[in-house]
Amino acid sequence: MALSTSDAPAAPVLAPSAAGVTLPAGELKPAEYMRLARALRESRNPSLRAMRVAVLSSHTLGIVEPFVSVEGAREGMAVECYFGAFGQFEQELADPSSGVHRFDPTALVIALRPEDVDPDAVVRYHATGGKRFEALADELCTRLGGCVALFRERSSAPVFIANFAEPSILPLGIFDAGTTSLTAALARANDRLRQIAAAHSGVVIWDYAGLVRSRGSAEWTDARLWSLGRIAVAATHQPALARHLARTIASATRAAAKCLVLDLDNTLWGGVIGDDGMEGIALGDDHPGSAFKAFQRRVLSLMDRGILIALASKNDLDVVERVFREHPEMLIKWEHLAAVRINWSPKSINLREIADELNIGSDALVLFDDNPVERAEVRANAPEVGVIEVPADPLGYERALADASYFDQTSLSSEDRARSDSYQQERRRREFGQRFESVDEFLRGLEMVVEIGTASPSTMGRIAQLVAKTNQFNLTTRRHSEAQIAAMARRSDGRVAYLRLTDRFGDQGLVAVAILLRRGNDAAIDTLVMSCRVMNRRVEDALMAYLVGEARAMGCRSVVGDFLPTKKNGMVREFYPRFGFTRVAEEEGVTRYALDLRTATVEWPAVIQRSGTP
Repeated sequence: MALSTSDAPAAPVLAPSAAGVTLPAGELKPAEYMRLARALRESRNPSLRAMRVAVLSSHTLGIVEPFVSVEGAREGMAVECYFGAFGQFEQELADPSSGVHRFDPTALVIALRPEDVDPDAVVRYHATGGKRFEALADELCTRLGGCVALFRERSSAPVFIANFAEPSILPLGIFDAGTTSLTAALARANDRLRQIAAAHSGVVIWDYAGLVRSRGSAEWTDARLWSLGRIAVAATHQPALARHLARTIASATRAAAKCLVLDLDNTLWGGVIGDDGMEGIALGDDHPGSAFKAFQRRVLSLMDRGILIALASKNDLDVVERVFREHPEMLIKWEHLAAVRINWSPKSINLREIADELNIGSDALVLFDDNPVERAEVRANAPEVGVIEVPADPLGYERALADASYFDQTSLSSEDRARSDSYQQERRRREFGQRFESVDEFLRGLEMVVEIGTASPSTMGRIAQLVAKTNQFNLTTRRHSEAQIAAMARRSDGRVAYLRLTDRFGDQGLVAVAILLRRGNDAAIDTLVMSCRVMNRRVEDALMAYLVGEARAMGCRSVVGDFLPTKKNGMVREFYPRFGFTRVAEEEGVTRYALDLRTATVEWPAVIQRSGTP
């Protein structure tokens, strides 16, 4: 049986295939999970991204395999699982011939519960004043750090460590929130786990504790299942665990969407502004307007994380702008918006125009629209756009937005937080540019300054993020994990370079990355990516001049670079020829270019000043 999916980066529901196989929204009955898991194994759908997930745990987790298969498919992954014998962490990872290494995972999950290792340290927490548990927590954190180190000897795949959840029965019962409690000790232990994750490239905390808390720890474990098979998760919660794990893995191994596009009537407020007028729409602190105000607040929380906010609505522009500027209960303001399409055109056309204006792919957009007809039109005519299934009751809008995995981020950089401001700065730059008659005059007027240098721990997260999510200004679209990039940065015969840009309107942040590796007498550009929002400002000239200088310092005779065309990177097709590179080979769609350093160079652009490098 065949199974098809949308091209959206994080589609929560798979569309029916020609053979009629479908993955409906929500939790299913166990028998339906089993049937769909078999269908997925048989279909081997090439549109699903293959993912081999190895799970090492201190309790039995293999029972969730069919649930992980189905929930993984909902997130665009064809998941194959390996479950190690419980408790065999170090043994599996230290033995190169073990099952986990033969499986060669593309993601490793480690789930270790304190109560599985030393139940007395948890249940009888106060027998030693908490000292036994503190010692256990130290031991487990050390073991987990050691497991990561063992795995890193053979693999750069991402690692997901489950944090420690509260048990269903706490030592002090309803008063266990005190400072001497197990609750506080677990919080300290989980903080150590966060530090371990931060100290290793490609390590992510799987918020198992948050999942247990949200579902209710009192009913999380079924005493009978635990007694019979060391199964720590009750049957009723196993689909939720699989969904949470699949969402975590998917979100850590793909780029998050960049822009939320909102409808207006009955989405940001109750009622129809054209009919009800500004005074007649429902928006405020009382029901039903309170639901819409709460939703707006949730939308702004995404903006705080760097997600752009745009509008696409069939309405009158003057009427809409007046609501944003004058309605006293509007939390989202006109200046918060990165792009606006208020007209009577089809939503799919407006969405693609928004993507063009923001210089992002339309697959980086997500639509939130209360009208099922509009959602269907976008799914049919712009299938690459993510579409959130909006509930009929506005009280569910917040939850629908939170449950959609499109905007999941494993980390939050300063560039992310400043992204909305940067797009506002960009509007001011465009207005500024209208004063000048020539491009060079405009560029000099921007007073651009770049900081350029090699990667450090403080820049590695943003570098990995830019490599992972950049599609348009990307010469090869090679995807390297943070651990792989860190390994290349440590090489004596390589450089992982970054470029940060500021101008008279503000700090654009870290906007370009290049990876240069020596191969014989050549300096090969393995990766070169740049944010599209700084295109056509000679920033790429500055980066290339730096790379050529580094290649000379490495003693190389030439710089070589590949161009691998994709559906999105046509804008950089002539990138290398523009700098004097000549075509030297073409094979399997990849064009290789070379610059002879004995006869050619790349000059630093006069319109950009270089600051001191760190």
